[in-house]
Amino acid sequence: MDAALIESLLQERAPQLPEEGWQQQLTGLARGEVRLDEPLKKHTTLQIGGPADAMVFPADLEDLRALIAFAHEKRVPWMILGWGSNVLVRDGGVRGIVFRLQKTFSRFEILDQTQDEALVEAEAGVPLPKIVEAGKQ
Repeated sequence: MDAALIESLLQERAPQLPEEGWQQQLTGLARGEVRLDEPLKKHTTLQIGGPADAMVFPADLEDLRALIAFAHEKRVPWMILGWGSNVLVRDGGVRGIVFRLQKTFSRFEILDQTQDEALVEAEAGVPLPKIVEAGKQ
């Protein structure tokens, strides 16, 4: 292998870093609430974890779609955090965007129910105990 090929392969495998200033752009784009450097210990049941670069509470599905497209365009890593149960977050926190869906995405509907089972449709922000309780009824 020649040096140019090795350099090319290394460049392809190098992590892509987000563009500078993405947090301010995110704040201007989001219609929902944005919290910069938000401690994740406030959002986990174990109450541990360092800050996320940005935590976003999307206003609705269109807002979430636009923000995920933004994250891809700017090469910003992202993740979705549900209710924070059984989640361990390192003290160093999380790089990128953490989307918190519990405030907006909480629609829940029982579509069909028999004596032995229930078919439900639940968005990502619905707490699991609510779904389990519907199955018991």
